[in-house]
Amino acid sequence: MANKQAALKYIRQTEKRTIRNRRVRTEIKTFIKKFDEAKASEDKEATQAIARKLVSIMDKAAKRSIIHPNLARRYKERCAPYVA
Repeated sequence: MANKQAALKYIRQTEKRTIRNRRVRTEIKTFIKKFDEAKASEDKEATQAIARKLVSIMDKAAKRSIIHPNLARRYKERCAPYVA
């Protein structure tokens, strides 16, 4: 256990960030599944809406270093035909 106040504060900050990052990653996985389902059902409107949302979430997560930028790029490339 940490003895310094600064170390204790850093531990609290890390816990908060971990919870927030886990929530974002879970949301990404959920939208990936929704996108794949919508693509399989061939519902163009739903696929476009979900693709737009997924691209937005990926950009934000990559910008905040929650996921690797190349991972975001790969999924955005997969969504590109439906975002137009």
